[in-house]
Amino acid sequence: GMELNENNETDITCEAACSKIAPSNTSPPISALDIKNGTYYGNLDQKKKGTPDNWIHILEGTRSASWYLPKVGGNHDCDCDK
Repeated sequence: GMELNENNETDITCEAACSKIAPSNTSPPISALDIKNGTYYGNLDQKKKGTPDNWIHILEGTRSASWYLPKVGGNHDCDCDK
């Protein structure tokens, strides 16, 4: 019932957290190769202009920090409270 709906709404809001992060002014725009690969390396603050809204960010604070297109949903480390 209602509980499930509330959870779904929370999830949707949180899913959108990554899309709300503004692209970096210092990073290059996303390339055709990035899109073909479905990923590029970068921290949360290194989002490239043109990154699709459905891409999410993972592994902030590690050398493997990346933006990528999740195959199915997928956890992310974007701040859900923003």
